[in-house]
Amino acid sequence: MAEIVIRPATIEDVNQLADMYREMYDILFAYGMPYKLNRGTIGEVLMLQLKARACKYFVAEKDGQLVGFVAVDIMRMDRKLSYKNNVIAHIRDIYVSPAVGRTGIGTELLAKAEDWARGNGASIIECNVIANNEPAQNFWGDNQYEVLGKIYCKKFE
Repeated sequence: MAEIVIRPATIEDVNQLADMYREMYDILFAYGMPYKLNRGTIGEVLMLQLKARACKYFVAEKDGQLVGFVAVDIMRMDRKLSYKNNVIAHIRDIYVSPAVGRTGIGTELLAKAEDWARGNGASIIECNVIANNEPAQNFWGDNQYEVLGKIYCKKFE
């Protein structure tokens, strides 16, 4: 079995990252995600995010092909709130190709993102999960994340 390499994403990864975003959103849509991916501009958006200092992407690579990624941001907390040093990290997205799922790659990606967040001053990290996505809820629980709250939305038709 080929070795999985976890590394920072580069500009050269944009096309494969965009393809994985398309796959991820197809899956998320099936779980009830109300938002659709703007498939025409995802490459441009990724280029900007890869250059941003407050955002970091890590990818999992196997035999020269990307099989997973994680995107993490750091930011200052809202000024009306306080927690330790007021630097918060947010897992924007995490995805592992179903072909290599349940092999520990997601946990390895998450560990890289957490290390980066800690190294950039974050004292807490959070993520959002779709209510019907039980596999994702299990993943976060298995990685010692606690349910903090729920996000509600109302669609205006």
